[in-house]
Amino acid sequence: MLVVDDHPVVRTGVRSLLADAADVEVVGEACDGRQAIAAAERHNPDVVLMDLRMPDLGGVEATRRILEARPGTAVVILTGPNAEDDVVAALEAGALGYLAKSAPRSDFLAALDLEPDQPLVMNYLAYSWVEQKQNLERAQEMLRRAVELRPSDGYIVDSLGWVYYRLGKYEQAVGELERAVELRPQDPTINDHLGDAYWRVGREREARFQWLRALGLEPGEEETPVIEQKLEEGLTGEPKDI
Repeated sequence: MLVVDDHPVVRTGVRSLLADAADVEVVGEACDGRQAIAAAERHNPDVVLMDLRMPDLGGVEATRRILEARPGTAVVILTGPNAEDDVVAALEAGALGYLAKSAPRSDFLAALDLEPDQPLVMNYLAYSWVEQKQNLERAQEMLRRAVELRPSDGYIVDSLGWVYYRLGKYEQAVGELERAVELRPQDPTINDHLGDAYWRVGREREARFQWLRALGLEPGEEETPVIEQKLEEGLTGEPKDI
């Protein structure tokens, strides 16, 4: 494994976390993206733990270049706070997953077993595209695959329903979102999503029921006034960003 971070204390900490792992060997370190590319060429690691924000060359571009040269390398992103956009960019560049720098040792060990078809990774990337209204067809296929791999995960099923909604496939959205609510009945966002889909197919009474239910489940401060407005006015025009 190659550890890439511009802070020596982080690199040392990762080494310490993995010191007793019998099947993990840290073969090198790098403090920026250019060093990471050179170290990957020199050591040919199976896994690269990659920081995102580094001087000279950042983790996203370093990930892209390493994978161009060595497509079989598993790159796992090390994240700090407020790095969501960078994480999405790194996943789009080919990283297989992400891990908070504050994560416990068990999570670091689990990260070494990531595979390209890991459903949680696919869900994170695809849902990010859905919320940004980007790559919707690709997100749809990615989420279908994620649901096949993890059919009882309500969050992933909700993501698939929501991309159908964004694509205007409202009947398909209803089917997936109803199943998501069955799997995660206490989640306000999933109930809210189902309410939106019901409204689009003309089931307005059921839509209002779902929105009321979502409010009762204490949604976030930003979601609450949006749901309240829908209860008063319903949905008009094109699907809203909610």
